Amino acid sequence: MPVPDRRSLPAASLLVAALVLLTAAAPRAQLDRWADPARVLVIHNTSWPDGDGDGTPDSTEVAQYYALRRGVPAGNLLGLPLTPAGESYSSGQWPLFLTELRDPLLAALDAHGATEIDTLLFCYGVPYQVDVPGQGPRSIDNALAVPHALGTAAAPIFKATQYTNPLKETSPHIDADIGHFDHALHQFLGTTMYLWNRLDGLSAEHAKALVDRALYGQAHVSPAPGAYGGIGYVDTRFGQYSDAFLQTEYPVGYLEYANGDISMAYGKFFVEQSGFPLRWEPWETEIGEPGAVFSDLSSAELGAEALFYGGWYNFAKYQHAWQWKTGAFACDLNSNSAQGIRSAGTVSFLAQAFQENLTAGAGVIAEPYLNGHNRPDVFLAYILDGFSWAEASAISDPGVKWMSLHLGDPLYRIDPDAATLDTTPPAPITWLGADHASLELLLPAVPGDAPGGSEVFRVASIGAGSSPALTTTPVAQPDDRRRQVVAVPGAAGPGLTWVSAAVVDPSGNAAATPLRHFVGPPIAPSSAAVGADDADVDRSEPLVLRYSFGAAGGLLTHVTGFSMTVSLPNKGLVDFPVSTLLLPLASGHLLTHSLDQVNFAIVFPPGVWPDGPATFKVSLTANGQMATSSVDVTVGS
Repeated sequence: MPVPDRRSLPAASLLVAALVLLTAAAPRAQLDRWADPARVLVIHNTSWPDGDGDGTPDSTEVAQYYALRRGVPAGNLLGLPLTPAGESYSSGQWPLFLTELRDPLLAALDAHGATEIDTLLFCYGVPYQVDVPGQGPRSIDNALAVPHALGTAAAPIFKATQYTNPLKETSPHIDADIGHFDHALHQFLGTTMYLWNRLDGLSAEHAKALVDRALYGQAHVSPAPGAYGGIGYVDTRFGQYSDAFLQTEYPVGYLEYANGDISMAYGKFFVEQSGFPLRWEPWETEIGEPGAVFSDLSSAELGAEALFYGGWYNFAKYQHAWQWKTGAFACDLNSNSAQGIRSAGTVSFLAQAFQENLTAGAGVIAEPYLNGHNRPDVFLAYILDGFSWAEASAISDPGVKWMSLHLGDPLYRIDPDAATLDTTPPAPITWLGADHASLELLLPAVPGDAPGGSEVFRVASIGAGSSPALTTTPVAQPDDRRRQVVAVPGAAGPGLTWVSAAVVDPSGNAAATPLRHFVGPPIAPSSAAVGADDADVDRSEPLVLRYSFGAAGGLLTHVTGFSMTVSLPNKGLVDFPVSTLLLPLASGHLLTHSLDQVNFAIVFPPGVWPDGPATFKVSLTANGQMATSSVDVTVGS
């Protein structure tokens, strides 16, 4: 059997090996603190299920993936066995939260040196909510930003509202800004504090995609003409303010709705100053709602090419009119803006936006009140000033021990001066899905600064058929990633299905995967198939043969018999064995990760195969069952 070179280790083991290599590499160049992956502590849940069956808990897989993509030292991964099977510790589990999450975190921080870590990055699978006895739900991330100030099992130190965040910014670009995070300058009641971020979503794949899209945005986002750019959106509610009014009134804070609206409207200046185009919707309708219009009275029923968004008030609703560019940031001030981020059906702004290609967003798990939510104007100012996501999300957040989640890669920042044009089409590796009815298209995990390390893509269409004459079906995938799975229409055995996918990256670079083939379901105990791209081949054309072999449970362990033969009437050959001759010529492989099906092509250049008829046969015995197949071809006129 032809088994091409493949990864002999599961993906998680490869990630671990890569991390070891990274930590053994030459000393890193001096980095700004806010860009240094060695100052990020990545927290994951070792008790989380292994949903993809690769031998590693999905939460750990996200942590390892982030470390590889961003160059985080292996020693900065903190794995903890956490009890909750979901997103929350109950009030009765408050002592458990302290002993199994807070206390080991403090021990890890002390081991590193309390001020050697700036950012806590919580991964998919780590709970994000704790019900504090007597107080109700609080964000775990926002609480652990000040881990020394939470109190004890018997006496939690919380109150009915937020505590002031020492990093809180109230008036960007007016007087002195808060600036970059510094442990010496920013402490909470005399104790060490940290920035807080999270990689989370519907699944581990969704969480990993946040890193991939961030790397793409960081490499390419720029307001320069012809560059990979987008639009900055501001959405307010109380009417259109004049520039003179906003410049006179700002800053006015967030203690009253009217003042909050003025503050958010001021965010338009930050977009304009950045060089990105601005769209401002100043009335009570939200962007995407019927009848919504922008300040220039053009329709606001579509949020096209959205790259930055700050506004309000999409409480318990989401307009599926946003077209989030890869690399996009969003902050919608409302009372449930980050609720239910692991549930596809939750109607909260961020839960839905992240399913539709958003890259980074700040929101809340429960009612924060007007002055307790991330502030959209500050959010826009610091992102557009090029601050890291960890810093911009924290600086725009007025409180700690409160409600916020900051979802996205903490090291992500736009860097227009270093941005490059993406002119290379994606070239993913193709695997056959475990169901034998789908394709997995994958750009292998590599360090983020490796060639191709920033590329992401989505599938635009899939071509499939019972011959190389494919029928093309459009595909609507909602987000860009380095791994995409797409169903193959009409895939069914026992004959061959030919397939090719069209892929496109965020900059519009398009490509098609090479023509491949496979045998669709049902998955049989044994399967064997042979076909040809053309059964009547002119001497000026190549002869392309297609072979497929399958065995339930895996070819390497369940096959007991196998043959490949050819009959050439003009040469007097009947069922002549050719496996040893043909297998070294195998190319164009398509296989499953479990190797329960292997597909390959044999290509003879024009004029190589002798003229006349030929019959190619295959047989495979596995799991006590024999499968056979044959194809007749004629070469020459």
